[in-house]
Amino acid sequence: MLQVSKKTVGQWLLLSLLAEQRELLERTRQLEMKYSLGFTDFEKKLHQQEHEVFGQWDDFIEWQSLNTALAELRTKIDDVENGAIRVVD
Repeated sequence: MLQVSKKTVGQWLLLSLLAEQRELLERTRQLEMKYSLGFTDFEKKLHQQEHEVFGQWDDFIEWQSLNTALAELRTKIDDVENGAIRVVD
């Protein structure tokens, strides 16, 4: 039987979460480069347009989802870094 410490499990989990965070941040950077704007400025610009551009709205929805996912990941990463994990069967 393989024995693994809680610390090791936490390290594996942290690596996984950081990899996921990196992917989400990369997609966020792609959107920032595409529009030469941060999310807040892009949102303002989008709401000020007279005509809807569906591709921009699609990107807005994706970007908003990315921000939500990143916030949730940051919480999980903080929990793991602070040792706030419990290994269960």
